[in-house]
Amino acid sequence: MLLVKDVMNKTPVTISYGATIREAISLFVSAKVSDLMVLDNHQQFKGVISVGDLIRYILPNYDDVILSTMRTREQAGELFFQSGREKIGEPFSALMISNAITLQAEEQLFSAAIIMAVKQIHILPVVNRMSLIGTLSRGELCQALLCDKDFKKDKG
Repeated sequence: MLLVKDVMNKTPVTISYGATIREAISLFVSAKVSDLMVLDNHQQFKGVISVGDLIRYILPNYDDVILSTMRTREQAGELFFQSGREKIGEPFSALMISNAITLQAEEQLFSAAIIMAVKQIHILPVVNRMSLIGTLSRGELCQALLCDKDFKKDKG
């Protein structure tokens, strides 16, 4: 039976708790990820921030864009970019999921699959006490399920 530790990514992409939205966006782009694991100054796990959370935060108020008969699609798009420019220097900590569901390295992969499917989660942090030791993504889970016999050999 495969465990989380057998397939988890041991080098997750992290960001400091005090970082700005600009820094988060830069890291999302350069690392080509959609979720960042947030660590405090003592390298303890604090939560998760996703690119989806940032986009929803930057989007202008629905009523301002959709319900207004005074706005064209171009004007609505400009509102979106204007909102982003105004918020880019803010800390992202208010958007962070601080009560994130986490996994333990010794958990069975089956348990992680259930959590991901039921909660519609794309990536889960793997922690030991409050230290981040890895992440498990849907892709890693699928690879392990499809390549069960060969997976442990490939991972080392």
